[in-house]
Amino acid sequence: FRRVQSTPDLLPSDITGIHYYNQKTAEFEFRPGPIMTNILLVDEINRATPRTQSCLLECMQEQQVTVDLETARTLGLKAPPLGLAYVASSLEEDGHEVRIVDSRAMGYGLSQIKREISSFCPDVVGLTATTPAIYSAYKVADVAKQVSRDTKVVLGGSHASFMAEDVLRECPSIDFVVRGEGEETVRELLRSIEDPKGVLGITYRERGVIKSTPNRLLIKSLDDLPVPAYHLLPMDRYR
Repeated sequence: FRRVQSTPDLLPSDITGIHYYNQKTAEFEFRPGPIMTNILLVDEINRATPRTQSCLLECMQEQQVTVDLETARTLGLKAPPLGLAYVASSLEEDGHEVRIVDSRAMGYGLSQIKREISSFCPDVVGLTATTPAIYSAYKVADVAKQVSRDTKVVLGGSHASFMAEDVLRECPSIDFVVRGEGEETVRELLRSIEDPKGVLGITYRERGVIKSTPNRLLIKSLDDLPVPAYHLLPMDRYR
């Protein structure tokens, strides 16, 4: 565990680490920064410069670190998608059969993702994406509809939460957008997927018209959530 206080003079190298010249060995060596940890808490990220914020976003979204213009794959950060794992465990509590496909960890392209969807034949396909990955999510949604037009496609994540109506306009293959925290919203949506107007925190189409329900309040106690469904993830891929 490491903790960093953001300031206007915090550099990306202060986060990722830096190569320095070791006079004793006469070689350049890498001194890792605080990002090379299991958990990093960054206080007041809005005070950091855009470059430093971008560095942190790369670590979170791309699960890799770029140091001195070189992507350090050997130092790449791979972590299980806890958001999906929490949603999956919540759905398992309701008796649903759930499968998680971490395409990044598995190195899957669209053809492999299509194979996974075809083999499972799900009633609902759930996706998550940040802004840099949103168009990739659209392609996966299209693939899900290619497998079965009856499959409902649900998208969550930070981009969808803020741009819900745009998402539905841009991608006809997406049926529902889950805004904000998804654990309770997805559970309720699956219970009422044919008549979802009473489900808080979603944006959807009704006879071609985009509609949004009121926002859902944040979960008061995270301790009430079930343990993430680690058993559905390829945990050996995150070492």
